[in-house]
Amino acid sequence: MSSDFKFLKKASLPTILASLILPLTTFAADPFPMLKPPKNLTLNVINIIVAFFNIFWPIVVTIIIVMLMWSGIMFLTAAGDPAKISTAKKAILWAIIGVVIIVLSYSIISIINNFFVPPAP
Repeated sequence: MSSDFKFLKKASLPTILASLILPLTTFAADPFPMLKPPKNLTLNVINIIVAFFNIFWPIVVTIIIVMLMWSGIMFLTAAGDPAKISTAKKAILWAIIGVVIIVLSYSIISIINNFFVPPAP
């Protein structure tokens, strides 16, 4: 039984990494379009913050997905051990708190951007 768990543990990391890397092939025509600055860009604080969030948003979402998957694996492999179940619950809780913080920060940046930068005619 222990060798099966070790194989599962070794096989899960490449599987998770492959599932996160394969969607990048959709950028084949234009790799990372979010890194290209828009035309007629004026350099100010709001545009720098928006550009920062546009670059790091996919990275943060990937980290959150990996955290939730790892928490689920920890929960499933706890085998009834209260300490492991508690650790898995805490990991899920912190991942959800991270999701809330990221969504709120992105919303605040969008609201500030819409308030200070009028929409294009």
